[in-house]
Amino acid sequence: MSALSAISAFSVMFALSVISALSAVSALSAISALSAVSALSAISALTAVVQYAYQSFQTFKGLVVDLVFSRKEWNQSRDFLLNRTAKYAFKMVEVELNFFYEVLFTKLPVVYGYFGDLCRLFSLATVCLAIDLFTFKNKSNFRSADVTVTHYLLYSALALDMSAICMLVFSD
Repeated sequence: MSALSAISAFSVMFALSVISALSAVSALSAISALSAVSALSAISALTAVVQYAYQSFQTFKGLVVDLVFSRKEWNQSRDFLLNRTAKYAFKMVEVELNFFYEVLFTKLPVVYGYFGDLCRLFSLATVCLAIDLFTFKNKSNFRSADVTVTHYLLYSALALDMSAICMLVFSD
Protein backbone atom coordinates (compact mmCIF):
# COMPACT_ATOMS: atom_id res chain seq x y z
CA MET A 1 0.00 0.00 0.00
CA SER A 2 2.96 2.31 0.56
CA ALA A 3 3.88 2.06 -3.13
CA LEU A 4 0.42 3.34 -4.04
CA SER A 5 0.73 6.25 -1.65
CA ALA A 6 4.15 7.09 -3.11
CA ILE A 7 2.64 7.02 -6.59
CA SER A 8 -0.24 9.19 -5.38
CA ALA A 9 2.13 11.72 -3.84
CA PHE A 10 4.20 11.78 -7.00
CA SER A 11 1.04 12.21 -9.08
CA VAL A 12 0.05 15.30 -7.13
CA MET A 13 3.57 16.76 -7.47
CA PHE A 14 3.56 15.96 -11.19
CA ALA A 15 0.21 17.66 -11.69
CA LEU A 16 1.38 20.77 -9.87
CA SER A 17 4.45 20.96 -12.08
CA VAL A 18 2.34 20.39 -15.22
CA ILE A 19 -0.08 23.16 -14.26
CA SER A 20 2.74 25.54 -13.49
CA ALA A 21 4.47 24.71 -16.77
CA LEU A 22 1.32 24.89 -18.88
CA SER A 23 0.12 28.17 -17.50
CA ALA A 24 3.43 29.84 -16.63
CA VAL A 25 3.11 32.66 -19.14
CA SER A 26 -0.54 33.39 -18.44
CA ALA A 27 -0.03 32.99 -14.70
CA LEU A 28 2.94 35.36 -14.66
CA SER A 29 1.09 38.05 -16.55
CA ALA A 30 -1.99 37.61 -14.37
CA ILE A 31 -0.03 37.54 -11.12
CA SER A 32 2.01 40.61 -12.04
CA ALA A 33 -1.23 42.54 -12.45
CA LEU A 34 -2.65 41.33 -9.15
CA SER A 35 -1.75 42.33 -5.63
CA ALA A 36 0.06 39.92 -3.31
CA VAL A 37 -3.21 38.83 -1.71
CA SER A 38 -4.78 38.14 -5.08
CA ALA A 39 -1.71 36.17 -6.16
CA LEU A 40 -2.00 33.94 -3.10
CA SER A 41 -5.67 33.35 -3.80
CA ALA A 42 -4.83 32.45 -7.42
CA ILE A 43 -2.26 29.93 -6.23
CA SER A 44 -4.71 28.46 -3.72
CA ALA A 45 -7.31 28.23 -6.52
CA LEU A 46 -4.84 26.27 -8.68
CA THR A 47 -4.10 24.03 -5.71
CA ALA A 48 -7.81 23.40 -5.24
CA VAL A 49 -8.11 22.49 -8.93
CA VAL A 50 -5.29 19.97 -8.60
CA GLN A 51 -6.71 18.49 -5.42
CA TYR A 52 -10.20 18.03 -6.80
CA ALA A 53 -8.84 16.72 -10.10
CA TYR A 54 -6.80 14.16 -8.19
CA GLN A 55 -9.87 13.10 -6.17
CA SER A 56 -11.86 12.83 -9.36
CA PHE A 57 -9.06 10.86 -11.01
CA GLN A 58 -9.01 8.42 -8.09
CA THR A 59 -12.77 8.01 -8.33
CA PHE A 60 -13.08 7.65 -12.08
CA LYS A 61 -9.93 5.73 -13.00
CA GLY A 62 -12.09 2.60 -12.88
CA LEU A 63 -13.74 3.77 -16.10
CA VAL A 64 -10.63 2.68 -17.96
CA VAL A 65 -11.34 -0.94 -17.06
CA ASP A 66 -15.11 -0.71 -17.65
CA LEU A 67 -16.09 -0.36 -14.00
CA VAL A 68 -19.67 0.86 -13.69
CA PHE A 69 -20.32 3.60 -11.14
CA SER A 70 -23.41 4.35 -9.14
CA ARG A 71 -25.68 7.32 -9.72
CA LYS A 72 -24.32 8.89 -6.53
CA GLU A 73 -20.79 9.25 -7.93
CA TRP A 74 -22.02 10.66 -11.23
CA ASN A 75 -24.33 13.11 -9.45
CA GLN A 76 -21.56 14.31 -7.12
CA SER A 77 -19.28 15.05 -10.03
CA ARG A 78 -22.03 16.72 -12.05
CA ASP A 79 -23.21 18.85 -9.12
CA PHE A 80 -19.66 19.96 -8.38
CA LEU A 81 -18.99 20.99 -11.97
CA LEU A 82 -22.36 22.74 -12.40
CA ASN A 83 -21.43 25.09 -9.56
CA ARG A 84 -18.13 26.09 -11.25
CA THR A 85 -17.22 28.22 -14.23
CA ALA A 86 -16.42 26.63 -17.57
CA LYS A 87 -12.79 27.76 -17.32
CA TYR A 88 -12.43 26.04 -13.93
CA ALA A 89 -14.11 22.87 -15.22
CA PHE A 90 -11.83 22.67 -18.27
CA LYS A 91 -8.75 23.30 -16.13
CA MET A 92 -9.82 20.49 -13.78
CA VAL A 93 -10.41 18.10 -16.68
CA GLU A 94 -7.01 19.06 -18.11
CA VAL A 95 -5.27 18.17 -14.86
CA GLU A 96 -7.28 14.96 -14.54
CA LEU A 97 -6.30 13.92 -18.07
CA ASN A 98 -2.66 14.61 -17.17
CA PHE A 99 -3.05 12.14 -14.29
CA PHE A 100 -4.51 9.55 -16.68
CA TYR A 101 -1.69 10.15 -19.16
CA GLU A 102 0.90 9.70 -16.44
CA VAL A 103 -0.55 6.39 -15.30
CA LEU A 104 -1.30 4.94 -18.73
CA PHE A 105 1.55 6.14 -20.92
CA THR A 106 4.57 6.64 -18.70
CA LYS A 107 6.73 4.38 -16.60
CA LEU A 108 6.51 6.57 -13.50
CA PRO A 109 4.35 4.23 -11.40
CA VAL A 110 6.76 1.39 -12.13
CA VAL A 111 9.93 3.43 -11.66
CA TYR A 112 8.89 4.95 -8.34
CA GLY A 113 7.07 1.91 -6.98
CA TYR A 114 8.00 -1.23 -5.11
CA PHE A 115 8.19 -3.22 -8.36
CA GLY A 116 10.68 -0.72 -9.79
CA ASP A 117 12.87 -1.07 -6.71
CA LEU A 118 12.82 -4.84 -7.09
CA CYS A 119 13.73 -4.61 -10.78
CA ARG A 120 16.66 -2.30 -10.08
CA LEU A 121 17.91 -4.56 -7.28
CA PHE A 122 17.56 -7.65 -9.49
CA SER A 123 19.39 -5.96 -12.37
CA LEU A 124 22.24 -4.83 -10.15
CA ALA A 125 22.51 -8.26 -8.50
CA THR A 126 22.59 -10.14 -11.80
CA VAL A 127 25.28 -7.86 -13.24
CA CYS A 128 27.40 -8.29 -10.10
CA LEU A 129 26.85 -12.06 -10.23
CA ALA A 130 27.87 -12.16 -13.89
CA ILE A 131 31.03 -10.20 -13.12
CA ASP A 132 31.90 -12.58 -10.26
CA LEU A 133 31.20 -15.72 -12.29
CA PHE A 134 33.19 -14.48 -15.28
CA THR A 135 36.11 -13.31 -13.14
CA PHE A 136 36.56 -16.71 -11.48
CA LYS A 137 35.90 -18.80 -14.60
CA ASN A 138 38.76 -20.55 -16.33
CA LYS A 139 39.39 -18.46 -19.45
CA SER A 140 42.13 -20.54 -21.06
CA ASN A 141 39.88 -21.45 -24.02
CA PHE A 142 39.13 -17.79 -24.85
CA ARG A 143 41.19 -15.22 -26.68
CA SER A 144 42.49 -12.40 -24.53
CA ALA A 145 40.71 -9.82 -26.73
CA ASP A 146 37.37 -11.57 -26.09
CA VAL A 147 38.00 -11.64 -22.34
CA THR A 148 38.94 -7.95 -22.35
CA VAL A 149 35.83 -6.96 -24.31
CA THR A 150 33.63 -9.03 -21.99
CA HIS A 151 35.15 -7.34 -18.94
CA TYR A 152 34.54 -3.92 -20.48
CA LEU A 153 30.94 -4.81 -21.27
CA LEU A 154 30.22 -6.20 -17.81
CA TYR A 155 31.77 -3.25 -16.00
CA SER A 156 29.96 -0.86 -18.35
CA ALA A 157 26.68 -2.54 -17.45
CA LEU A 158 27.54 -2.12 -13.77
CA ALA A 159 28.37 1.56 -14.34
CA LEU A 160 25.07 2.11 -16.17
CA ASP A 161 23.09 0.46 -13.37
CA MET A 162 24.87 2.51 -10.74
CA SER A 163 24.36 5.75 -12.67
CA ALA A 164 20.65 4.95 -13.11
CA ILE A 165 20.30 4.43 -9.37
CA CYS A 166 22.17 7.66 -8.64
CA MET A 167 20.02 9.60 -11.10
CA LEU A 168 16.87 8.20 -9.51
CA VAL A 169 18.01 9.04 -6.00
CA PHE A 170 19.24 12.55 -6.78
CA SER A 171 16.56 13.61 -9.29
CA ASP A 172 13.66 15.90 -8.43
